[in-house]
Amino acid sequence: MTHPRIRGRGTPQHAPAPGELARVILFGSEARCAGWIEELAGGPISVQIARTVAHILAALIDDPPPRPQVLIAEFDALTPGEIMELHGLREQGWFGTLILAGDVPGALRSSLKVEHVLGPREHVRDVVGALDHAKQTRRIARIVSG
Repeated sequence: MTHPRIRGRGTPQHAPAPGELARVILFGSEARCAGWIEELAGGPISVQIARTVAHILAALIDDPPPRPQVLIAEFDALTPGEIMELHGLREQGWFGTLILAGDVPGALRSSLKVEHVLGPREHVRDVVGALDHAKQTRRIARIVSG
């Protein structure tokens, strides 16, 4: 029997199972985060707020599992140095969903592997609700040269 938390490739997209929470971490101005929290309230979502990029890195890389699966950040609240720090997320092995709000240059979308850029009239609850929170990664077999 397969362990219930292991899902193979091609797992169909579905809403989180009863009792399964999507874990989201937010970064941005107080007003923006408050609006996002209000939108996400009532759904099967656990919300965490980060005040600094160092806090984001700690929550997504250093904290023990379960870690947030989704990072939603206000692009205008990030300094150039903080954007460089965010690149460290991917380099250190966090492959969750990154959603940015604001005017994000295409090259940055690509380098950060941004899943979605929130438009001015888009609701964060709709974007998060459409995500597949059940996706899992599989360990790649190690190649031994002989």
